[in-house]
Amino acid sequence: FRVRNDTAAALALPLRIALRNLTPGVTVVNASGATDVFGGSTPFVNLTNSIAPGATVSITVYFTAPTGTTISFSESLYQGDF
Repeated sequence: FRVRNDTAAALALPLRIALRNLTPGVTVVNASGATDVFGGSTPFVNLTNSIAPGATVSITVYFTAPTGTTISFSESLYQGDF
């Protein structure tokens, strides 16, 4: 993922990317944790740095899935704790 801060202020930690509606049977290998805020167990990945105004950061997410599985999800960036 690439995350760009289009605001005039820095986005401070904690920053998390939640992977909602993940295909059943798919696992996020490098998940930082999971939350039930969205109903069910939703994996998330923590960003390790704040994002300055106008800056872009990249984060890699690794998945495992049964052979032939199409991986789908909806990603959302959150600032703060769930």
